[in-house]
Amino acid sequence: MLIKKLLLFFYIITILVLYSGCYSFKGISIPDNTNTFYIANFTLDTYDAPFNLSQKITEKLKDKIRKETRLKYNEVNPDIEFIGKVTNYVVSPVAPQNNQIPTANRLEITINVEFKDHKNEKNKWNSNFTFFKDFSKDANLIDVRDGLADAIFDQLAEDVYNRAFTNW
Repeated sequence: MLIKKLLLFFYIITILVLYSGCYSFKGISIPDNTNTFYIANFTLDTYDAPFNLSQKITEKLKDKIRKETRLKYNEVNPDIEFIGKVTNYVVSPVAPQNNQIPTANRLEITINVEFKDHKNEKNKWNSNFTFFKDFSKDANLIDVRDGLADAIFDQLAEDVYNRAFTNW
């Protein structure tokens, strides 16, 4: 009886090992005929954001796609294209609990991205993506905004990437 259980155990382990490489946990799928991408420089559509914010999100998204896909960057006749803008940049106090004084502030950034698949015209979308980070009420925004923006853009780039490459 023990031998049968051990054989079954080894059989199951063997099956799991053999098939472990056949599944992608991210679920990213890019058609074989899609080879290039282009990201237009994001624009600022909000008056209170730092001027370099649009360039930061543009580069963050380019880097993510370059590193995590086989796609090549191409400005002329790309297979897929991203056009975006920063539409919201807001600093606000975090809502206090139980009538207490707010102990943190929140930086919230929203981007709008238009996605075009030139190989499949039906595969296009236009979406807003928002993320925020909290910081101490005692911190000077000018001192922390670059680090906060980088962390926010990491998440926004992930959200855009997932929307673009898991919806094929």
